[in-house]
Amino acid sequence: MKSKKIIKNILFIFLGLLTLTIISLGIWLKMISSEIQQRLEKGWFKAPIEFYSAPDKYFNGKIISKESMENSLKLRGFMSKSNTHLKSNEYKWLSAEDCQMNLAEPLPDETQSCLVFRKQLPHEFQALALSKKYKILQTYSGEPLKEVSRIELAPYLFAQYYGDRPILRQILTLPDVPLYCSQAVTAIEDKKFLKHKGFSPLGFIRAIVKNLTSGYYAQGGSTITQQLVKNYFLTSDKTVKRKIKEIVMALALESQVNKEQILENYLNIIYMGQNGSFEVRGFGAAAIHYLNKYITELNLPECALLAALLNNPGRYNPYKNPEKAMERRNKVLNQMFEQNMIDQDQFAKSTQYPLPKSSERLAVTPAPYYVDAVFKQLTEMNFLPRFSEEGLKVFTYLNLDQQKWASQTLLDGVQNLEKNNAKIAKLKTQGQELQAMLIHVDLQTGGLVSLMGGKSYKISQFNRASDSLRQVGSIFKPLVYLAALESQNINGESYTPLTEISDEPYIYKYEGQIWKPQNYSGQFHGKIPLYYALKNSINVATARLGIDIGLEHIIDVARRMGVQSDLKPVPSLTLGAFEMRPLEVAKVFSGLARMGSVPELHLIQSLESLNGEIIYQAEMKSSLQVAPQKVAQLVGMLKQTIISGTARSAKKFGFHSIAAGKTGTTSDTKDAWFAGFTPSDLVVTWVGYDNNTSSGLTGASGALPIWVQYMKTVTDQTEDQDFPWPDGVSKKTLTFEDSMEWLDSPNEDERLPMELIVE
Repeated sequence: MKSKKIIKNILFIFLGLLTLTIISLGIWLKMISSEIQQRLEKGWFKAPIEFYSAPDKYFNGKIISKESMENSLKLRGFMSKSNTHLKSNEYKWLSAEDCQMNLAEPLPDETQSCLVFRKQLPHEFQALALSKKYKILQTYSGEPLKEVSRIELAPYLFAQYYGDRPILRQILTLPDVPLYCSQAVTAIEDKKFLKHKGFSPLGFIRAIVKNLTSGYYAQGGSTITQQLVKNYFLTSDKTVKRKIKEIVMALALESQVNKEQILENYLNIIYMGQNGSFEVRGFGAAAIHYLNKYITELNLPECALLAALLNNPGRYNPYKNPEKAMERRNKVLNQMFEQNMIDQDQFAKSTQYPLPKSSERLAVTPAPYYVDAVFKQLTEMNFLPRFSEEGLKVFTYLNLDQQKWASQTLLDGVQNLEKNNAKIAKLKTQGQELQAMLIHVDLQTGGLVSLMGGKSYKISQFNRASDSLRQVGSIFKPLVYLAALESQNINGESYTPLTEISDEPYIYKYEGQIWKPQNYSGQFHGKIPLYYALKNSINVATARLGIDIGLEHIIDVARRMGVQSDLKPVPSLTLGAFEMRPLEVAKVFSGLARMGSVPELHLIQSLESLNGEIIYQAEMKSSLQVAPQKVAQLVGMLKQTIISGTARSAKKFGFHSIAAGKTGTTSDTKDAWFAGFTPSDLVVTWVGYDNNTSSGLTGASGALPIWVQYMKTVTDQTEDQDFPWPDGVSKKTLTFEDSMEWLDSPNEDERLPMELIVE
């Protein structure tokens, strides 16, 4: 009797605990379902800070390449079509004859082809009439197509930050993803994906057995739904509690959303590796990172490779572990074959398809130095940390093609120096890393088109473009000459480009010190004109000139042109023996290129909340600081720097467009600069070592080659134009005979007629 009572009590306790467990489990499930519902109501992804490029603009006279145009379209989700009727986000190339059939007005005479595409929002046709060399002859928009002054492709989302986590991601819809990619994922990761309800007990047990027998983590056992839950709702901690919650949440998620939504978001959120400090998330970003292709262009073996990476991106990285990557990829293909997704012939051909080669890889990072500079500006504007939680859309001036080229140009430029310069090569073997920097300004808007704060963000995250202080050397000299053009000599005559100044040995005594400037060549030239001293960057003549016109006057001009760094009225100021930030240099030369109208430089065009509310709009602000006629004379002299002066090797490197600029070399060759501009674009480059090791490079040998390689892509997009000279100036042409008295050993270019601007 007593034993029955004990059994009854135990049963009662068991039933009570069971009831309590069921009630607790029910409450827990309800809480989890509520948590999922609340998160889904906010959207699949947490509120990010989104970074958008500038819109791609197309107008009459612009020169494009077929490849870059198609890349811009594909980047925004457009697909190439050959059929007659275009749907939303599709494009096609037409002959001039076929293009004319779609227009009421006649095409321009030189038209050889047309590019026609249909935008999604607004849902309308747009077209470009192109010459044989892909010069835009006319732009069209609307339905029917009508002539317009320009057309644009919308800004592109190129980077996202979730809190302080940088993410490389392209948000895709399931129709964007090739069927082979979706099949490859389900074949290797979850072949019962369409049948289970979020959790597969047999798959889970099978994975445990496989891992125990393999001796390493060989198989996950998690369904695609579980992996989505882990990446989206949970952490990757390997604890029993987290695993149980993962399973429960997977079951709850499948009760609220369909399989298509689960697979789509899985393909967007899954971790696919690292690109420097940026996490590669999702198939869209992985296609670019590993294959240098957009997701829509992938074939069967390429889809299988991306699916192979899912299990362990580090282990199956095709560049670091090609054998393991090939083995895993072929396993994916085998799974697809066994599940009747592909046939025997497709399987056989795909297993022989080569992996991507590292040398062909273009690891597209989402402009990390540019984003770094934007974050600093957002902090200064007090938009952080508030919008780190609420989310923010940041519309920048970034041009994706130019940023991509800036990155490649800097890396190539530094590698060429490390390979071909004996001193740089030796320093490389000693562990010294030569660095470089580039800033590109759109002179019309003051917007920064591209910005590279170093040769590689993977190697160094220090942003030299925005944060470094470097000695400027000769790149400061134009401000000395601009101050002179505002001044008069001892005879009361205004300085002009033809005013003669002295380049003779010089000793200056001040405050108990002696300063004796030297020319780079070690030679002196006697009496020479202003333009000759500037284009050849002659130190002694510049120092004499600067001291004659007054150091305080030079500082005043520098301040007006945008220099904020510390300046002292000492004689070495004339030769740039002080430090400036590269963005200051860019601002000064932007003001020179704009004939004395100094612009505010901008990284950010506008800021919007995630629901589209405008929070900030940049204004193009500039102020006229120097008479345009004076600056025009200076720009005329700076043109000669490239034609026959210290930067004349630009032609040897392949640059033949109209431009003006100045080389910059510090006396100890620790810093090499070049700042050059056309009427529409300014680019500043710098090369040197962070620890101030002397590189032995000059502005012409170190910074100029990088500037040329980058600037050629800029000038290739427009027809060559001279500067828009202001009223009140005229052009004066000097023949070789006119300037013979100044030329001891003239170079070939100095024998040609020379054009200057004079008042």
